[in-house]
Amino acid sequence: MQRTRRYLLTLDSERQLHTFRVTAGLRSTAKPLGGWEAPDNFRRGEFFGHSLSACAMIYAMTGDEELKAKADRLVAELAKCQAALGPSGYLSAEPESDFDRLEAGQFVQGIW
Repeated sequence: MQRTRRYLLTLDSERQLHTFRVTAGLRSTAKPLGGWEAPDNFRRGEFFGHSLSACAMIYAMTGDEELKAKADRLVAELAKCQAALGPSGYLSAEPESDFDRLEAGQFVQGIW
């Protein structure tokens, strides 16, 4: 758990938030992450969710205020993205239009 804690604290929050901000039409100067979080990957946002959950779980077990503060900052920034996306409550690193197309039965290349 201590190794995971140290790893979580090394994650660059600006880079983690990049695709959420871009999807919401907000400015981001951060270098995008690669892998699952790459801007052209249709799973972007997933690793972010796992890391945020890990912060919450470690905080729940240990009361680690440093991880809680990091998670609180991330959630506050996600709230800004959600507000920028409009009143529907939608929040994702993926454009809502991708999900609209899937619901309409249209094939969207790369979406699982």
